[in-house]
Amino acid sequence: MKLFIILALCIMSANCDLHPITSEEAETLRTLWSQVKHREADILYVIFKENPDIQAHFPAFVGKDLEALRKSLAFAIHSTRIVSFFSKIATLAGDPSNLPASKTLMNELGSSHKSRGIQKEFFNKFRASLDDFMQRQSSWNDNAAAVWNKASDNFYFVLFASLDGNPVN
Repeated sequence: MKLFIILALCIMSANCDLHPITSEEAETLRTLWSQVKHREADILYVIFKENPDIQAHFPAFVGKDLEALRKSLAFAIHSTRIVSFFSKIATLAGDPSNLPASKTLMNELGSSHKSRGIQKEFFNKFRASLDDFMQRQSSWNDNAAAVWNKASDNFYFVLFASLDGNPVN
């Protein structure tokens, strides 16, 4: 019976590629994130170091020396904004009643970046670098990888739909 209900919901919904995480998975996600979220500047530094083309899309940071930039107030503030966004998403995860709020945040992120000409390839590079950082800096194992990947797949599904002009509701 549950399978029938899920199938019926998928048929009625355009969100069949969205697989919300469970409350247990959300706890794993929050545990992983809590191990790195205090390292805001390190996260953005690694992303920029591995992807100079991403740094070039941040108007305040374009053309600046990454080592000097890493110690600046502007870098610290922007790093905190990025990490705070991911922290909000992690906090909302695992509770179906929070799914509309999560989608709204992700859709807004996609819309604001679309207007700046940011393309999926940059988000894919950002994801790869963040994934690598998580693997190196958290208590990574097979379960952690599965949860992180599921949450990331959901995040990028909504984000990319919004970048395409088709926000997920």
